[in-house]
Amino acid sequence: MRQKSDPESLEDDSTKRTIILARDKSKFQQKFELLKLWPDFENGITYFRKKWGVNLDNQKIIEIDTNDQKEFEKFLKKHKLTNEWNYLISIYIQTGEFEKMGDPGGIQIQIDPKKRFANIKVYPETTLLDIKKAYKIVTRELKDGKIIKTTPAKNFERDNFIYELRTNKRKSYKEIRKLIGDNYNDFLDDNHLGRIIDKVKKRRLT
Repeated sequence: MRQKSDPESLEDDSTKRTIILARDKSKFQQKFELLKLWPDFENGITYFRKKWGVNLDNQKIIEIDTNDQKEFEKFLKKHKLTNEWNYLISIYIQTGEFEKMGDPGGIQIQIDPKKRFANIKVYPETTLLDIKKAYKIVTRELKDGKIIKTTPAKNFERDNFIYELRTNKRKSYKEIRKLIGDNYNDFLDDNHLGRIIDKVKKRRLT
């Protein structure tokens, strides 16, 4: 599907429309910082830099051949990263920096005016700010349609941060408490942390 340069441009397919919006990158960067805490991830980054002949001093973007791309996609899958991370991590490998400007996926809103229906594509990295932007567009496009509001979970980002640290990074409760204190200025005991992890797990399953 062709994407126009205007982030709020509409693409017509009969009466259906797709709107592409740029996303808030804070959630991506938060997850990226978590990845960097994992030695196996950084070892993989070093491996690809050597294999691709990357020189961080030059920060020159190189063309990746097909075989290397397949190996790189396996690396992403190993770390439970979706294909939209392909661009972000490849830029990090080649420049040593997190790409703050690029947005490979965007917020995709599909609207069917005839059925008075809208669908917002949500990723694990989708933020409340993203949803608010999308909601504003939907209400504008479906002026006479019925919009059902949902209440965002309290401490959504903090709780997901805890879940990632425990399930993917295998951090102890003691380590998690320190990171939560440093990042959110909250103190949570072991029972509270356990309840949060169970809650996020159930939320993701549903």
